[in-house]
Amino acid sequence: MTSDAGVFILIVGSVQRNTTTLEVEYPPYVRLSGTQKTVEGRNLNVTCSYISGKPPATMFYWTKTDSDFRFNGQFLWIPSIAREDSGTYTCFAENTYSSENKGKANATIEIDVQYPPVVSPLPNVKHVVGDHVKITCVVTAGNPSSTTVYWTKSGNSGFGQSGSSLVFPNISRTQNGIYSCVAENNYLIGGKGTDQQSFLLDVLYGPILATGQTVRVSEGQSARLSTSVSSNPASNVSWFKDNVLLLIQPQVNGTTSYTIARTECTDTGPFLVVASNGVQSNHSTTVSLYVYCSPRLAEGGSSVELSVGSNRYLNGHVLVLSFPQPNASLTLQNGALNTLITLRIETKADNLFTIMLIRSNAQPNVFGKYVLDVTNQYGGTKIDINIIPKSKPFPAAQIKVNCGHEDAFITWQSSYFGYEQQYSYVQYSTDNIKFVNGSDYIAEDNKQEILQITVSDLQDSSVYYFRVNTFNRYGLSSSMSTNCSTGTTQESFTSTSIIVCSILIVLLFLAVTGLVFISYKYHKVKNLSERPPREFVNAIDNQVYEQYATPNKKNCFRRCCNIRKKKKRQQHNQARR
Repeated sequence: MTSDAGVFILIVGSVQRNTTTLEVEYPPYVRLSGTQKTVEGRNLNVTCSYISGKPPATMFYWTKTDSDFRFNGQFLWIPSIAREDSGTYTCFAENTYSSENKGKANATIEIDVQYPPVVSPLPNVKHVVGDHVKITCVVTAGNPSSTTVYWTKSGNSGFGQSGSSLVFPNISRTQNGIYSCVAENNYLIGGKGTDQQSFLLDVLYGPILATGQTVRVSEGQSARLSTSVSSNPASNVSWFKDNVLLLIQPQVNGTTSYTIARTECTDTGPFLVVASNGVQSNHSTTVSLYVYCSPRLAEGGSSVELSVGSNRYLNGHVLVLSFPQPNASLTLQNGALNTLITLRIETKADNLFTIMLIRSNAQPNVFGKYVLDVTNQYGGTKIDINIIPKSKPFPAAQIKVNCGHEDAFITWQSSYFGYEQQYSYVQYSTDNIKFVNGSDYIAEDNKQEILQITVSDLQDSSVYYFRVNTFNRYGLSSSMSTNCSTGTTQESFTSTSIIVCSILIVLLFLAVTGLVFISYKYHKVKNLSERPPREFVNAIDNQVYEQYATPNKKNCFRRCCNIRKKKKRQQHNQARR
């Protein structure tokens, strides 16, 4: 023992015989604290404290339990210590005795390397707006193992969710962004251990377009139509006008535009903007263009023909391009104001208007040519309007019937007033119900002309009803019937009948000659053999009538005379009996 060291004196009796010094050699003494805590990444420096032994010369080295680690020196130095460096370390101190033996001493220390938790990498993800999104963060505990996990969003300091799962029950496009999972522990020597992993949450959504944009220009100016498109991914955009494709722009995410270098009146109206991407197709909005322009016919030209049908109702439509809405007035060609036709303007589109010309029970004085004056603050135009009938004729007027012996003389005023070729013929009846044809067709092509016809081979002492039928390609009209009574048969000898017949022939010749002269001077006499085109006949409202062949006038008079002679002979023979 070290306490045994010292000077020993040999005394024999009372006499000191010898003095001897006893030196006791012993190993050094080593002292270490029980635990050393440090943080991963720091430099570790531990001093092996000792008390020298004897002899004092000492050698130091360090070892780690369950490892081949060895470090020489009194000071244990581990730069940038790692979590794997945690463990039990032993400091050894040795001196060498004079006997060449070793004096050894050691002490142990627990090195506790503290480190943050580890967050596993997170992949980028894509989700469609409206999806339920749940992202789980996998965390490996650090040292100490107690760990706090929470989420942050880049550029949004106010965002925060705690726990290992990031959840969006109904994700919106505003939640697109870069998110980080953060894991923390608290070191026992102060401070925090932190690790994090970031990922991109890509929220996909269909196109969103601005609405309600309007551009106004004067005709001839350029116009740039635009709207904004937001989508993820970017959209393909198409521009349409009146269902006609104008432009395709691929991969738009921002502003889309369409430019018209020189606008026209017809450009007024909505332009349809259609955007599509992989999330949503055919999302659309409209951009409205208004081009200020003076009125003009929508189909070009400067004249319009309006027709009136068999119902005699004028409902004419004149389609006019104009912006803004025009005013309209109607005059006759001589400038006189219109008093027969009502005007009304209806809007069909922003730049398209229908000027309606309305008149019920249109009479001949309605038909003809007019001037439609259409104006707005940017100018005006004059449109020639021609109103024509496309209907069956008006009935013949001023029907007059004069009955004689076995014949009737009918006159009437033509209802023709221009535009459409028409024809007339006379029918007669004995009961005012069943009519048969009494004449051939007479062409009518002069306004208000007086026409005449003779119906022969009638029975004397009879009442006949006569009417005039007038037709064209659109149909047939019948006049009111007019009646008269034929003359009474007069008895006479055969010679008297011959004389009467001769006189009648002469009178008839004179009458015909005078009639031709009068007709030549005052009006046109119709050729009774003139026939209308076959399509006119087929258009007479499916009217069924008996065909009437115009008789030869000479044969008619001969037959008339022979009949009368025969009747006279029969009467004379009866009287003799």
